[in-house]
Amino acid sequence: MRLLTDLPRDEKGAIMVIFALILVPLLIFVSMAIDMARANSGGQRLQAALDSAALAGARYRMLTEEERSATVHSFFKANWDTRTSKEPPRVRVDVLTDDNVLKVSADVYFDALFFPLPGLYPFTLHRESYVKIGRVRLLK
Repeated sequence: MRLLTDLPRDEKGAIMVIFALILVPLLIFVSMAIDMARANSGGQRLQAALDSAALAGARYRMLTEEERSATVHSFFKANWDTRTSKEPPRVRVDVLTDDNVLKVSADVYFDALFFPLPGLYPFTLHRESYVKIGRVRLLK
C-alpha cells in the first residue's frame, strides 16, 4: 500500500516520459527538413543541367529538330547527377517558332529519404530553361 501512496511524489524517470513525448515530433521535423533540403539541392542541380543543355541546343541555328533534341538530351545526361533521384527525369525539348526560342523543361520525382508522409511524398520538381536560338544566352 505504501507504494501507491509514494507514486505521485516520486519524480524519478519523469524526464524519460517527457523526452519520449518530444522525440517523435522532433524526428518528424528533422526528417522533413532533411528531405526538403535534398529536394532544394536537387532542384538547383536540375536547373543547372537544364541550362547547360539548353545553351548547347540553341548554339547553332541550322540544326534539325531531331539533332537539337539529341544534343539537348546528351548534354543533360552528361550534367545530371544520377544519384539525385531513383528514376531519371523526363526531359522535354520545345522550339517556340514564333520568336525562335528553345524551351527545355524537365520533371523529376523525389522520394522521402527518412520519413515518408502520406500525401506529401513522392513529389515532383519541375524546371524550365529558355534560350534564344543562335544567341546563346539565357532569357529567364
